[in-house]
Amino acid sequence: MAAAAVRDRKGPVAELTSGTMHAESRVVRTTYSARREVGQFPFMADDDRAPEPFVLLTHGVSGTESAVILDSARVVEVPGEGFKGVFTTYPERPAHVRRPRNRVAYRWGNMTSGMAIQAIWALFGPFALVNVAGWMYPKAAQDNPIAQSCVVVLRALLRLLGLALTVTMIAQLTFLIDGVLFRRMHDGAWRDWAVLGCLVAIFLVGGFVSLYGDNDKDVDAPTDSAPTDSVPTDSVPADSAPTNPARFNESPSATDPAEVPLIATDAFVSPSDGRATVLITTHAVAGICTATIVLGDHTVPRVIWGLVVAMLAAVVVATALCVDPRATSTPEPWTKAFVSWPAVLWVVASSTLLVVTNFAAKPQHIVGDAITWLFWLDAALVGAAILATVGALVLPHNLKTWWGAREEPSTPWLNGLHAPLVAAIGVLWGVGLGVGFTRLAALVIDHNKPDHENPVPLPDSYASTAWMWGVTVLIWGLVTAAFLGGVIVVDGRARAKLAGPQLADLKLLDTSPRRSFGRRIRWGVASAKLRIPVCVGTLALCAMIAGIVATASTSLVRRGEGLQWVGIGALGLVGLLLLRAMFNAAQKPRKAGRSLGVLWDLASFWPREAHPLVPPAYAPRAIRDLERFLSTRPHRRLILAAHSQGSMIMYALAYRITREQGPERTRLSLLTYGSQLGWAYGRAFPAALSHNTHATLRRALGGRWINLVRFTDYIGDGVVSYTEGGELKRYDNGSVVPQEVFSGCYLVRENGRIVEAWLPDPSPDDYPHDAVHQHSAYTSDITWDVWIKKLDPGPGA
Repeated sequence: MAAAAVRDRKGPVAELTSGTMHAESRVVRTTYSARREVGQFPFMADDDRAPEPFVLLTHGVSGTESAVILDSARVVEVPGEGFKGVFTTYPERPAHVRRPRNRVAYRWGNMTSGMAIQAIWALFGPFALVNVAGWMYPKAAQDNPIAQSCVVVLRALLRLLGLALTVTMIAQLTFLIDGVLFRRMHDGAWRDWAVLGCLVAIFLVGGFVSLYGDNDKDVDAPTDSAPTDSVPTDSVPADSAPTNPARFNESPSATDPAEVPLIATDAFVSPSDGRATVLITTHAVAGICTATIVLGDHTVPRVIWGLVVAMLAAVVVATALCVDPRATSTPEPWTKAFVSWPAVLWVVASSTLLVVTNFAAKPQHIVGDAITWLFWLDAALVGAAILATVGALVLPHNLKTWWGAREEPSTPWLNGLHAPLVAAIGVLWGVGLGVGFTRLAALVIDHNKPDHENPVPLPDSYASTAWMWGVTVLIWGLVTAAFLGGVIVVDGRARAKLAGPQLADLKLLDTSPRRSFGRRIRWGVASAKLRIPVCVGTLALCAMIAGIVATASTSLVRRGEGLQWVGIGALGLVGLLLLRAMFNAAQKPRKAGRSLGVLWDLASFWPREAHPLVPPAYAPRAIRDLERFLSTRPHRRLILAAHSQGSMIMYALAYRITREQGPERTRLSLLTYGSQLGWAYGRAFPAALSHNTHATLRRALGGRWINLVRFTDYIGDGVVSYTEGGELKRYDNGSVVPQEVFSGCYLVRENGRIVEAWLPDPSPDDYPHDAVHQHSAYTSDITWDVWIKKLDPGPGA
């Protein structure tokens, strides 16, 4: 281990140390008698006597194994009950092996990857994207009631957009089954049963996904005393909270409540119904009723039609009014009509209408006109969500301020307009997949059983949608490829102004043309992630413009048959890639399946807010696991260390510990590496966390938060600073960071303390000497122990 090697040699790292703080760390073994003294966790020593602080580590995406987190070939599981994740530490034997003490790793990856059954999640990508958009709404000021009202409306519209996407995709699947796949089948009981069987299978899969893997069984009561109908802020827990050891909101605050991020509140961490049961019921009933309408087409009896419309109206109203889908506050009385046995009655009633329509009122061939109307409904909801977002940002009389903030580095993505655009991409993706699969199925059926006088008819909106995707793929795809190519070249040169001298100072700069070109490409690719907001905005904008043109000019669509197949081909490729990911995940869930787990690590961090058909959120349960673990004994000196996605979890935990115990009871420090808190989460989810909450946490920790990053890291980036034009600049004010380099590390200070370090890649004294780690192996870096020492020099320091 490179990290262990630093304990046995002196080198460039010494430049980072001063006084008693050096890279060497003592190893104290715990005897069996001491194990009995410390109790349940024998590897923990008394913090007052321990030479090292207690370090609690967690990993990033892709279900990283515990051995990798601890950078050790041997690990043992920590005893304990009631944890969803797994805690591990170093073994006590063999005794001759030197290892750090008081270090424990927490692995939450088993909640998102590693099981074959989780492969089915790939089918629900569009729903997951809409659900993530449901957390991207802007933060409205407490003294701006108009903006707050707009945010309430926006959140309701995003929930309705999620419902509309469910309805649209169910309508497309129903038409695909009855109007395409079984079209050549003779009418009769066999066809009716086949259609009904396929629909039942679809609904069972949806029910399985929505109910499988409940991570919140350990929470049995609401966390607030009253419901809220506005932007979630700090919540007040119930008097009794046996499942929440931190009792976060009852304790004196070490930080300003207005600056507490949403992900650190009980409203996020301790829901009483993480499955969002009300939304499960409304989506199930809406989907079944939609299948009834599509199957019945124009022949649905008035009685059935009236009942279906009444049920749809009820679930639409319930979805719009369900301001707290996870029941983090005391539920409204009306929600009882959509949970438990009433929910079963809703599903049974809507299913009865579907069965009656399928066997008694279905025409010989359905047309699918309802699908076109649903496409219009989706477009209208996206437009309304955009207007509500604009209202939340600029009303009242805030247009000049909003527009003037667009160039600030910490401004939310696309100046705060990204939430409805991300949701629109999710809707377009879902609708496009339905169109693509239906067009391909119709092509295969017409080819195998040709009937030139009666080909499989498709709604006109399918041709328009395929044309829209074809135009979008060509125009946006080519422009984006050229744009990103230029960005990689330009930003690679800009980062070379910083990273080049960094490596030259360490005599690690290989000036050969091939090596120089490769390095600049890596630096450029690492900065390309910062252009994701622009790519998202232009994709949504291009698709919407192409959709408007396709709707306004049907003749243009008919002449563009080739463009339609370009769009279908692109959507089919996405579908094939998802199916391949599903196959790999099912065959080798612990290996190839981890690639699919990466996607869900990003998407399922966020609980069910706008859509229930997404994987269960792991972040709230992970935070509760960590709180329970730390509640077993007090730690006077505690360092929370997290890589990549895990930095979000430790960030929220640090806030909760600081709020509960304050700086006097716990000397708490935070070490993040390869984190997305700066460029991504700090800007994409302004109501949940922001650069203001980052600064608040640094103050609450007394500056004991260091972020590590590399210029080659293609996922993580700076939290305090960012690169621009060959310079490091601060997020808070855009000022240039004074260049301070020690042993190849660019240091960023705040109030005299190191708060960020840009590490060289390759690292000095690494093996092989030219190994490039990019987003991985931070704990193996030669300076790792130095940063631990910087955060906690030792007892009494």
